[in-house]
Amino acid sequence: MIAFGLFAVYALAQESLPWVSLALLALFFLATPWIVVRSLQFNARNSSHRGLRFDFRGDLGEAFRIFVGWGLLMLLSLGMALPYLLYRKTAFIAGNHAYGATRFSFQGRAASFYGIFMKASLIMLVPLVAIFAGGVALASLDHEGPVEMAEMIGALGLGLLLLYAALPVVMGYVKARVARLTFLGTRIGALGFAGRHTARALIGLYVSNLLLIALTLGLFIPWAQVRSARFWLDNLAVVGPEHGLGSFVAASGEGVAATGAEMAEAFDVDLGIA
Repeated sequence: MIAFGLFAVYALAQESLPWVSLALLALFFLATPWIVVRSLQFNARNSSHRGLRFDFRGDLGEAFRIFVGWGLLMLLSLGMALPYLLYRKTAFIAGNHAYGATRFSFQGRAASFYGIFMKASLIMLVPLVAIFAGGVALASLDHEGPVEMAEMIGALGLGLLLLYAALPVVMGYVKARVARLTFLGTRIGALGFAGRHTARALIGLYVSNLLLIALTLGLFIPWAQVRSARFWLDNLAVVGPEHGLGSFVAASGEGVAATGAEMAEAFDVDLGIA
């Protein structure tokens, strides 16, 4: 109810008092670290395996430096700092979870995240160049005939079509590669993780879900969510010595209210890889 009330106030303010909505948006941005930490604590402490509960022990100060400090730098750098922000976010979330009394660790490198985004940028380069070339050609038309104008408009339209087609490809590629980096770089005790999530399979999942949701006017959304969850879980494995889970012991942890988790859900704060 708290999350719904805040969202309703924000939505109403957008219509009548734009400055109030901007102020609320700024406050929400500053509150993001608290929402992230409390949401992760709530989700972890209400999850268990073999009688042992999970926990999240991330520090609020570190969350503020990542989500506010590096978030602002990402905006000021026009997105150039996005790979490092994603690396710090992944290390913060993956490295601060715990299972019982044993803490997870993340051993990934920032350079790997930059490599992913460099390849994704190359994929986006083709439609962007086509759009730019078509726009320049249209702007330079003075006394050209209708045939030449039609060709230029066609080139611009083709570039836009390629851009829309490239978006799910880039999203699937980035998310699949980041997921594999996250799983391969995360360890708990003697155990590690292996992910077989491929960009091709994730792109196919995104496209098919989108088409089926559109064809069913939204009725397919629950099945799309189940398909997505099955994709992430079916391609994930825990690797390590036999009976590796037997050495973990319990740790006490206090309960956490659901406010942060519900606010993260209501305002669509990204807290995971799926």
